[in-house]
Amino acid sequence: MGSTDDLISLSNETVGNSTFFAYIGQYIDLDYSIWLYRLLTPVLVTFLLPCAFVLLIYCTISFLYIYKLHSRFILQVYNEGDFDFWDVARTLVAVVWDAHGWIFHGYEVCGLENLPETGPALIIYYHGAIPIDMYYFTARIYLKRQRLIYTVGDRFLNKVPGWKLLARVMKISPGTVQSCASVLRDGNMLSIAPGGVYEAQFGDSNYELLWRQRVGFAKVAIESKAPIIPMFTENLREGFRSVGLAKRLFIRLYNAVRFPVRPIYGGFPVKFRTHLGKPIPYDPSLTAEDLQEKFWKNSDEDEFWKKARRLMANVWNLHSRIFHGNILLNINAFKTHSMNPSFILFPSLGYEVIGLENLPESGPALLIYYHGALPIDMYYLTAETMLKRNRLIHTVGDRFLDHIPGWRLVSRVMKVTSGSVQSCVATLRAGELLSIAPGGVYEAQFGDNVYEVLWKNRTGFARVALEAKVPIIPMFTVNIRECFRTVSVARWMFVRIYNVLKIPVLPIYGGFPVKLRTVLGKPIPYDGSLSPVALQEQVAGAIAELVQKHQRLPGEILHAIGDRFEAVHVHGKDAKL
Repeated sequence: MGSTDDLISLSNETVGNSTFFAYIGQYIDLDYSIWLYRLLTPVLVTFLLPCAFVLLIYCTISFLYIYKLHSRFILQVYNEGDFDFWDVARTLVAVVWDAHGWIFHGYEVCGLENLPETGPALIIYYHGAIPIDMYYFTARIYLKRQRLIYTVGDRFLNKVPGWKLLARVMKISPGTVQSCASVLRDGNMLSIAPGGVYEAQFGDSNYELLWRQRVGFAKVAIESKAPIIPMFTENLREGFRSVGLAKRLFIRLYNAVRFPVRPIYGGFPVKFRTHLGKPIPYDPSLTAEDLQEKFWKNSDEDEFWKKARRLMANVWNLHSRIFHGNILLNINAFKTHSMNPSFILFPSLGYEVIGLENLPESGPALLIYYHGALPIDMYYLTAETMLKRNRLIHTVGDRFLDHIPGWRLVSRVMKVTSGSVQSCVATLRAGELLSIAPGGVYEAQFGDNVYEVLWKNRTGFARVALEAKVPIIPMFTVNIRECFRTVSVARWMFVRIYNVLKIPVLPIYGGFPVKLRTVLGKPIPYDGSLSPVALQEQVAGAIAELVQKHQRLPGEILHAIGDRFEAVHVHGKDAKL
């Protein structure tokens, strides 16, 4: 009987459930609801994960309030003069946060030796969407060095319920220049994120510094005479991110209310590694603006970026050997060095640079070059110069490049900027090499295999050279138009579209493995008696001369590929394979 009753009960339950779902199904599309639930679950999770961070903060605040309420009993056990009342609380909080960082992010600190054992130091750091790295870092230093890092926080934090007690215990305050300098004079360490909430809200995975000419931290360092220690945490923007939609709207809203308005998602268990750079010592000769500029330069010239440039140079150099090298010479090298196949890619056997001796070993120079459909030759030359001369060529690129996802990081590492006359002059006065293609995107889009210079009376580069008083080195790459080309259909229509949009619109095809040979002409020395127009004409003539001397006209793709098999190069207008 018992089994029969169980069966009847189960049957009734099934019927009841079916009736319930049938009733609900009259009003709700259950299949769609389940699909929507499964679709939105990852989205909801990514926005709910930051709540765990907020929860941990409020657990910390709750603990501090409980600790404060029991102060009378704690002080009965210990004499008040024997210890700082809040030291015990700080230690327990630091233990919790350090454990959280180790478990969730495998948190570690590199360059801890750059942090002084005693005395003041101003730590300047990049502000992530949430400055969780600063919590972990403060906890780690407090446990390892028994030193508390004072922190400058935004004023809006004081409006967060419970924040004032946490700020009091962990020494977080908005801070004026005077109060920050006073903290450092007392021998404490102080951390500041110059980008602040703006950098937190509107920074992205390119990690560009958004300081907006803020020099307050530099004034603090100068007034307190304290060294500056740069700090950056790897993968910080991969741990927490702000949404990428309607950025302009959120910027306007933020400028109006001065409060974080852009939603944040994340809390992903990525690896966090904080790097501490070498200290920048106090220099009384520097102004606040000079110190900020020096900090930027030191950050850019950090070993990380140097290694990144070196790696990119090797990649482009390798690419040029494989796709644009002389095949016969490479085969011969392979026969000679059969035990080492890597000799096929040996630098002297592929992409060539003629006239490298015209490039100065040190000091400034302005390289003016013909712009192919794609300036791939400029990538190769930059790589060659870095590897052979250990010099980086700064490059002027078009503004539209900044809209390409990921480009800003490349431009930061390889020093590619849109560049005004003033900024270009400053680069040259600093003793750097600078390259400019006066024809720009127009020449890239509408040039052809006749290699006519299309500069449209642009004299900006000439004004740069005259103001900086530097020599100009004309440059041209043989077969650059045979490697990549633009389509020749309806060109008049594309010219009109380009004149309206000012971005590349003409389709490009190619990537052919032609022989590429960059020729650097003799330097054109500075002549103060020349006008910008006269200098422009002189440089255009020098490049046209390089074209006539080294390029087969009109250019032909098959012949350019055949050049890779040539033992002896024949150039000129009447040259034949």
